[in-house]
Parts: sequence; structure tokens; C-alpha cells
Amino acid sequence: MSLRFFIFFLCSFAVTNALRAQVVAEPVASSAQVKETRVTSRVSPGSTISSRQAALAAAQLKRAVPGTLVYSVKPTGSMRPLFDGNCLLLTEPAPFGELEVGDIVVFKHSRTGDHIVHRILERRSGGFWTKGDHNGRMDDEMVTTQNYIARIYGIIYTERNNQNRSPDAIKSSIKLSALPN
Repeated sequence: MSLRFFIFFLCSFAVTNALRAQVVAEPVASSAQVKETRVTSRVSPGSTISSRQAALAAAQLKRAVPGTLVYSVKPTGSMRPLFDGNCLLLTEPAPFGELEVGDIVVFKHSRTGDHIVHRILERRSGGFWTKGDHNGRMDDEMVTTQNYIARIYGIIYTERNNQNRSPDAIKSSIKLSALPN
């Protein structure tokens, strides 16, 4: 069985079971004010899954894949068209030495303290240079063993209608790490 098929099966299983589960995820406030612009508002994939259903599915995957953390996405548009604010990202604690060009990683920006999710474009001695797929240039900080957090292994797309979500909820990161296994 291929890894892609296994993850697809696991996501399907999680979505089905999540609709029956009762889990509450607490948003963690974000420090940065972020605005979507006309240029960054190009369409990313969406789905009919509500944000709550996606959080429940993510909780199921968290139980199935050790070390998984789940994040919502700030609506910056930096990773369009792959994903935008209408999704949850599943991360794994992959060892730094196993990272490769093309991987999408989470790292903590030393100046802002924000968690950044961008794609690795270049390996250099001491780390990796990353860039948002929609950004015009590389990030101003290298990903190193000191600021690296995790690698993205899955994306759960949610419905596009964010009218029911408060601005704080849209800008927040949801961490499901405190959920019981």
C-alpha cells in the first residue's frame, strides 16, 4: 500500500468518524494583523466540509499519526493556490536532517515570533531557504535546527464561507495538541 493511498484512506476515515465525535479546539491568538489583497485572493481549493468538521477530522488524524499538530492558516495568500485561510494543515515532527527541497515546513520567525508555513526551495550549509508559493522572493530568514518546528504532511480544505467565523478566529492558529488521545 502506498503512503499516498494510506493518507487518503486515513483522511477519509477521519472525516467519517469526525462527524460522530465531540471535540472542542481552542484558538490561540495571533500577534500579527494580516490582510488579504486583490492580488493574493486567487482561488485555492475548497470543500463542503465545515471548519468544525475539519477540526474533528484533524483530531482523529492526530490520534492516528503520532506527533501531529494541526494549524489553521492566516489569510495572507502567501501559499496560494495550494492553500489559503480555508484549510487546516497537518504537521509531523520530521527530523531536520530528513527535510528536502520541495517540503512545506513550519518555522518560527525570530523577529516576529510568528509561525511561518512555506516551501523549501534551497538547501544551504546550516539550513534551508524557503518561500511562499505566491510570494515574489525568498523569506528573509533561513530555516535552521533552532527555528524549525515541523513538516506539513496533509491539508484538510474547508468551506469557503468564512462569514460565520470571527476575524480573530480566522487569524488564529488552532493547536489540537492538548486533545486526549
